[in-house]
Amino acid sequence: MSMRCALIFACLSFNVAGCSEVDTRDASGEASTHRAAVERAFAEWSDGTGSPFELLADDMRWTVIGSSPTAGTYDRTGFDALVKPFNGRLSGPLKPVRWQSVASEDIVMIHFTARAPLNTGELYENEYAWIFRFEGNEVVDVRAFLDLPKFERALSGQSL
Repeated sequence: MSMRCALIFACLSFNVAGCSEVDTRDASGEASTHRAAVERAFAEWSDGTGSPFELLADDMRWTVIGSSPTAGTYDRTGFDALVKPFNGRLSGPLKPVRWQSVASEDIVMIHFTARAPLNTGELYENEYAWIFRFEGNEVVDVRAFLDLPKFERALSGQSL
């Protein structure tokens, strides 16, 4: 991760004042355009009319950071194979309930909490940080940070 990404991530993680703004060095407006697309996608995901997954390029790479079994880098097919059984454990849609984002050049970082009811009757809630890298209007690379043990317990049907 570049120093620029690390600084943005630190702003999101600690909710530093002024960090919710777009990088003003972006003369092209690319960062604000990408950030607006991500914010719109999250709003649509929250109200059930869309999702940020619609921003993904067909040849995207999704990297789940960590050292547990589901950590790794996935292409579209592998990512879908990971998400499908997780979604099968849910009795309702996973939706973000709060989020904040920052952007710099072709990078948008979003920190959010999402929840969904599980088939077991429990409520799944996890905190995520996703780093999107855009090429044009599509996301080609994602770095995902989350509580992997909680995700994996939900995936395997274990009690949270």
